[in-house]
Amino acid sequence: MKNKMNKIYLLIGLIFINSCSPKLSSIIKNDFTQIRNDIEKIEVISDTRDYEIEYPKFNFYQTKIPVSEIKTKIEKSTLKLKINEISEIIQNDDNSCGFIKVVGKDNGTLLRVKYIYLKDQSENGELAKKVLSEYKNGKSFSSLAIKYGKDGNGKKGGDLGWMQKSMLVSDFVNAVSEHKLNAVFITNTDAFGWYVIEKTHNIAKGNYLEIIKVKRKVNCR
Repeated sequence: MKNKMNKIYLLIGLIFINSCSPKLSSIIKNDFTQIRNDIEKIEVISDTRDYEIEYPKFNFYQTKIPVSEIKTKIEKSTLKLKINEISEIIQNDDNSCGFIKVVGKDNGTLLRVKYIYLKDQSENGELAKKVLSEYKNGKSFSSLAIKYGKDGNGKKGGDLGWMQKSMLVSDFVNAVSEHKLNAVFITNTDAFGWYVIEKTHNIAKGNYLEIIKVKRKVNCR
Protein backbone atom coordinates (compact mmCIF):
# COMPACT_ATOMS: atom_id res chain seq x y z
CA MET A 1 0.00 0.00 0.00
CA LYS A 2 2.84 2.36 0.93
CA ASN A 3 4.65 1.71 -2.36
CA LYS A 4 1.45 2.31 -4.26
CA MET A 5 0.93 5.69 -2.54
CA ASN A 6 4.55 6.67 -3.26
CA LYS A 7 4.00 5.97 -6.95
CA ILE A 8 0.85 8.09 -6.91
CA TYR A 9 2.71 11.00 -5.28
CA LEU A 10 5.52 10.67 -7.82
CA LEU A 11 3.04 10.72 -10.68
CA ILE A 12 1.32 13.81 -9.27
CA GLY A 13 4.71 15.50 -8.92
CA LEU A 14 5.64 14.77 -12.55
CA ILE A 15 2.29 16.09 -13.76
CA PHE A 16 2.81 19.27 -11.71
CA ILE A 17 6.33 19.84 -13.09
CA ASN A 18 5.23 19.25 -16.67
CA SER A 19 2.27 21.58 -16.29
CA CYS A 20 4.48 24.37 -14.86
CA SER A 21 7.41 24.13 -17.27
CA PRO A 22 5.58 25.29 -20.42
CA LYS A 23 4.30 28.37 -18.58
CA LEU A 24 7.79 29.24 -17.38
CA SER A 25 9.24 28.71 -20.84
CA SER A 26 6.52 30.90 -22.31
CA ILE A 27 7.36 33.72 -19.89
CA ILE A 28 11.04 33.49 -20.75
CA LYS A 29 10.33 33.49 -24.48
CA ASN A 30 8.09 36.53 -24.11
CA ASP A 31 10.89 38.34 -22.26
CA PHE A 32 13.17 37.76 -25.23
CA THR A 33 10.70 38.54 -28.04
CA GLN A 34 11.15 42.31 -28.36
CA ILE A 35 14.90 42.07 -27.88
CA ARG A 36 15.19 39.55 -30.71
CA ASN A 37 13.20 41.88 -32.96
CA ASP A 38 15.55 44.77 -32.10
CA ILE A 39 18.75 42.76 -32.52
CA GLU A 40 17.56 41.39 -35.85
CA LYS A 41 17.73 44.91 -37.33
CA ILE A 42 21.29 45.78 -36.32
CA GLU A 43 24.87 44.62 -36.81
CA VAL A 44 26.60 46.86 -34.27
CA ILE A 45 25.70 47.79 -30.70
CA SER A 46 27.51 51.09 -30.17
CA ASP A 47 26.86 51.11 -26.42
CA THR A 48 25.52 48.03 -24.63
CA ARG A 49 24.53 50.19 -21.65
CA ASP A 50 21.70 51.72 -23.68
CA TYR A 51 20.21 48.26 -24.18
CA GLU A 52 20.71 47.27 -20.55
CA ILE A 53 18.81 50.37 -19.44
CA GLU A 54 15.94 49.50 -21.79
CA TYR A 55 16.03 45.79 -20.89
CA PRO A 56 17.26 45.62 -17.27
CA LYS A 57 16.76 41.84 -17.00
CA PHE A 58 19.47 41.15 -19.59
CA ASN A 59 23.16 41.55 -20.31
CA PHE A 60 24.32 42.52 -23.80
CA TYR A 61 27.73 41.86 -25.34
CA GLN A 62 29.21 42.51 -28.74
CA THR A 63 32.44 40.61 -29.05
CA LYS A 64 34.63 38.33 -31.07
CA ILE A 65 35.06 34.68 -30.11
CA PRO A 66 37.60 32.21 -31.50
CA VAL A 67 36.01 29.01 -32.76
CA SER A 68 38.54 27.13 -30.62
CA GLU A 69 37.11 28.81 -27.49
CA ILE A 70 33.45 28.00 -28.15
CA LYS A 71 32.28 25.94 -25.16
CA THR A 72 28.75 26.64 -23.91
CA LYS A 73 25.54 25.46 -25.57
CA ILE A 74 24.64 29.03 -26.49
CA GLU A 75 28.01 29.59 -28.14
CA LYS A 76 27.91 26.21 -29.93
CA SER A 77 24.65 27.27 -31.56
CA THR A 78 26.66 29.80 -33.61
CA LEU A 79 28.49 27.09 -35.55
CA LYS A 80 25.44 26.37 -37.71
CA LEU A 81 24.48 30.02 -38.24
CA LYS A 82 25.17 32.17 -41.27
CA ILE A 83 26.08 35.85 -40.98
CA ASN A 84 23.12 37.91 -39.66
CA GLU A 85 21.26 34.81 -38.45
CA ILE A 86 20.06 34.54 -34.84
CA SER A 87 20.08 31.38 -32.73
CA GLU A 88 17.08 30.07 -30.84
CA ILE A 89 16.84 30.84 -27.12
CA ILE A 90 19.16 28.26 -25.59
CA GLN A 91 19.71 27.12 -22.01
CA ASN A 92 23.24 26.33 -20.81
CA ASP A 93 24.10 23.56 -18.36
CA ASP A 94 24.32 26.15 -15.57
CA ASN A 95 20.68 27.18 -16.29
CA SER A 96 21.66 30.53 -17.80
CA CYS A 97 19.97 31.23 -21.11
CA GLY A 98 20.19 33.56 -24.06
CA PHE A 99 20.71 33.83 -27.77
CA ILE A 100 23.41 34.96 -30.19
CA LYS A 101 23.42 36.78 -33.51
CA VAL A 102 26.41 36.20 -35.79
CA VAL A 103 27.39 39.47 -37.47
CA GLY A 104 30.72 38.41 -38.98
CA LYS A 105 33.21 35.60 -39.61
CA ASP A 106 36.94 35.89 -40.19
CA ASN A 107 40.30 34.43 -39.24
CA GLY A 108 43.31 35.92 -37.52
CA THR A 109 45.05 36.27 -34.16
CA LEU A 110 43.01 37.29 -31.11
CA LEU A 111 43.98 37.88 -27.52
CA ARG A 112 41.96 38.38 -24.36
CA VAL A 113 43.14 39.83 -21.06
CA LYS A 114 41.95 41.89 -18.16
CA TYR A 115 43.73 45.20 -17.84
CA ILE A 116 43.78 48.36 -15.75
CA TYR A 117 44.72 51.46 -17.72
CA LEU A 118 46.21 54.01 -15.33
CA LYS A 119 46.66 56.99 -17.67
CA ASP A 120 50.09 57.42 -16.13
CA GLN A 121 53.06 58.53 -18.23
CA SER A 122 55.56 58.62 -15.35
CA GLU A 123 58.95 57.02 -15.74
CA ASN A 124 58.81 54.65 -12.76
CA GLY A 125 55.14 53.62 -12.75
CA GLU A 126 54.67 53.97 -9.00
CA LEU A 127 50.89 53.83 -9.28
CA ALA A 128 51.09 50.61 -11.31
CA LYS A 129 53.35 49.11 -8.63
CA LYS A 130 50.86 50.18 -5.94
CA VAL A 131 47.94 48.54 -7.77
CA LEU A 132 49.93 45.34 -8.33
CA SER A 133 50.85 45.28 -4.64
CA GLU A 134 47.16 45.58 -3.67
CA TYR A 135 46.38 42.65 -5.97
CA LYS A 136 49.10 40.53 -4.37
CA ASN A 137 47.68 41.42 -0.96
CA GLY A 138 44.32 39.92 -1.81
CA LYS A 139 42.28 42.53 -3.69
CA SER A 140 40.46 41.11 -6.72
CA PHE A 141 41.61 42.28 -10.13
CA SER A 142 38.08 43.28 -11.11
CA SER A 143 37.61 45.48 -8.04
CA LEU A 144 40.95 47.18 -8.69
CA ALA A 145 39.97 47.78 -12.32
CA ILE A 146 36.76 49.46 -11.20
CA LYS A 147 38.65 51.56 -8.63
CA TYR A 148 41.69 52.62 -10.69
CA GLY A 149 40.81 52.09 -14.36
CA LYS A 150 40.85 55.32 -16.37
CA ASP A 151 38.86 54.12 -19.39
CA GLY A 152 35.45 52.55 -19.93
CA ASN A 153 36.90 49.05 -19.65
CA GLY A 154 37.59 49.61 -15.96
CA LYS A 155 33.87 49.77 -15.25
CA LYS A 156 33.55 46.23 -16.66
CA GLY A 157 36.12 44.86 -14.25
CA GLY A 158 38.91 45.17 -16.79
CA ASP A 159 37.87 42.39 -19.19
CA LEU A 160 38.93 43.42 -22.68
CA GLY A 161 37.08 40.59 -24.43
CA TRP A 162 38.60 39.00 -27.52
CA MET A 163 40.39 41.58 -29.64
CA GLN A 164 42.30 41.37 -32.88
CA LYS A 165 46.03 41.57 -32.28
CA SER A 166 46.32 44.19 -35.02
CA MET A 167 43.98 46.53 -33.09
CA LEU A 168 46.32 46.78 -30.11
CA VAL A 169 49.62 48.64 -29.75
CA SER A 170 52.68 46.44 -30.21
CA ASP A 171 54.11 47.16 -26.72
CA PHE A 172 50.90 45.84 -25.14
CA VAL A 173 50.80 42.72 -27.38
CA ASN A 174 54.49 41.95 -26.80
CA ALA A 175 54.06 42.15 -23.03
CA VAL A 176 51.12 39.73 -23.12
CA SER A 177 53.02 37.34 -25.41
CA GLU A 178 55.99 37.23 -23.04
CA HIS A 179 53.96 36.13 -20.00
CA LYS A 180 52.36 32.81 -19.08
CA LEU A 181 48.63 32.20 -18.70
CA ASN A 182 47.15 33.69 -15.48
CA ALA A 183 50.19 35.94 -14.89
CA VAL A 184 49.49 39.42 -13.48
CA PHE A 185 52.10 42.03 -14.38
CA ILE A 186 52.70 45.68 -15.20
CA THR A 187 53.90 47.12 -18.48
CA ASN A 188 54.54 50.50 -20.02
CA THR A 189 53.60 51.47 -23.57
CA ASP A 190 55.12 54.43 -25.37
CA ALA A 191 51.70 55.48 -26.67
CA PHE A 192 49.58 55.35 -23.51
CA GLY A 193 51.70 54.77 -20.40
CA TRP A 194 51.28 52.19 -17.65
CA TYR A 195 48.96 49.19 -17.46
CA VAL A 196 48.38 46.38 -15.00
CA ILE A 197 47.45 43.24 -16.96
CA GLU A 198 46.06 39.81 -16.11
CA LYS A 199 46.57 37.23 -18.88
CA THR A 200 43.27 35.36 -18.65
CA HIS A 201 43.48 33.43 -21.96
CA ASN A 202 46.13 32.11 -24.28
CA ILE A 203 46.50 33.90 -27.61
CA ALA A 204 44.16 32.28 -30.15
CA LYS A 205 44.85 31.87 -33.86
CA GLY A 206 42.42 30.75 -36.57
CA ASN A 207 38.75 31.23 -37.36
CA TYR A 208 36.64 33.50 -35.20
CA LEU A 209 33.12 34.92 -35.10
CA GLU A 210 31.86 38.43 -34.41
CA ILE A 211 28.71 38.06 -32.31
CA ILE A 212 26.02 39.94 -30.45
CA LYS A 213 25.19 37.95 -27.33
CA VAL A 214 22.11 38.49 -25.17
CA LYS A 215 21.97 36.71 -21.83
CA ARG A 216 19.26 36.72 -19.18
CA LYS A 217 20.59 37.89 -15.79
CA VAL A 218 18.32 35.52 -13.87
CA ASN A 219 18.59 31.81 -14.63
CA CYS A 220 15.96 30.12 -16.78
CA ARG A 221 14.99 27.74 -13.97
